[in-house]
Amino acid sequence: MYFERMGNMCYYTEAIICLMENFVCLVKCQSKDYLIEAMGYHLLKRAGQFSSKIPGIRPREPHELPKLLIIIGGRNIKTINGVEYFDFRTKLWHKAVNFQKGFCNSGVTVLEGKIYAVGGCNLTEAPLRTMHVYDVSADHWSACTGMKIKRMNFGVVTLDDCIYAVWSYIIGGRDQKTIYSSAEVYNPKTCKWTIIPPMNVARSFFTVAVLNGRIYVIGGFAGKDKLPLSSVECYNPETGQWIFVADLNIRRQTASAGVLKGILYVVGGAVAITNVLKSVEVFDPNTNIWTFIEEMPGPRHHAGVVCLNEELYVVGGSDGTVDLRSICVYNPKKRAWIIYPTYMSIGRSQGGVIAVDIPHNYI
Repeated sequence: MYFERMGNMCYYTEAIICLMENFVCLVKCQSKDYLIEAMGYHLLKRAGQFSSKIPGIRPREPHELPKLLIIIGGRNIKTINGVEYFDFRTKLWHKAVNFQKGFCNSGVTVLEGKIYAVGGCNLTEAPLRTMHVYDVSADHWSACTGMKIKRMNFGVVTLDDCIYAVWSYIIGGRDQKTIYSSAEVYNPKTCKWTIIPPMNVARSFFTVAVLNGRIYVIGGFAGKDKLPLSSVECYNPETGQWIFVADLNIRRQTASAGVLKGILYVVGGAVAITNVLKSVEVFDPNTNIWTFIEEMPGPRHHAGVVCLNEELYVVGGSDGTVDLRSICVYNPKKRAWIIYPTYMSIGRSQGGVIAVDIPHNYI
């Protein structure tokens, strides 16, 4: 950690190399080369300038920590305040501490090991501006700085240690909804939200994902012709610009998205309330092309997606008739879907789904 801080202060490669060579004068000759390699890796890896000079030496790949899959809130006839988590080691669901009030259609993301639940709607379907953080190790909820404007049916992602929220329905209740194209970003260091440039198309019920340092907003509903959208927009935080990429093959709203090995997956969704989809499309940013892959075993929309262990986990959702309790898993190598034989305590759609490292005090 000491060397990492020093690397942030060094602006020239020559200065870093000089620092390393002078430091290792205190080390026995046979150890010097290996120490230089280790220091060079940690100091230069961010700039992409490190290359080993010792044959056969390469950086050690850290083992992935065990994960918990957590689902927060959602809907089953009415909004839910319950929190459940799935242990990948035992393939079992467990209950965690409930949120104070029921909510759904919120955005959920992870930042610095903690879960942030942003916005959404309450029992009366009134949009919220609130943001709450869940400390997994303490099993405790606390409030933090809310958004500038109330919102529901929107997207939330973490990128570059900040939380991005892309606006959707933000005003009124069931009969007074307005769709907006704006977005904002939360900086945890300043505890402030800042408005960023709006999307090209005002949309709701879209899905959102991060791929190669860009935010993708996919499909949704614009409210104009009562049909879902097939358009996809990409936001570059470095330029502050939204650009269109290739359209989906079919229109989708209330779909779900995830990223595996540089490929963007979009699963399910709906064309209408009575027409829920089981089809899946993948997007390759190198070719700017969407391609259909194997369909899910059954239709789902308003589901949550987590990408983990080189697999895609589709959690809960609705088939258009009932809210689902199951996890549907896709393995790209096998090109096959399975449904885990273990279920949540209740069916949930519109819940927030996220994966986190198992806390040190978890038994």
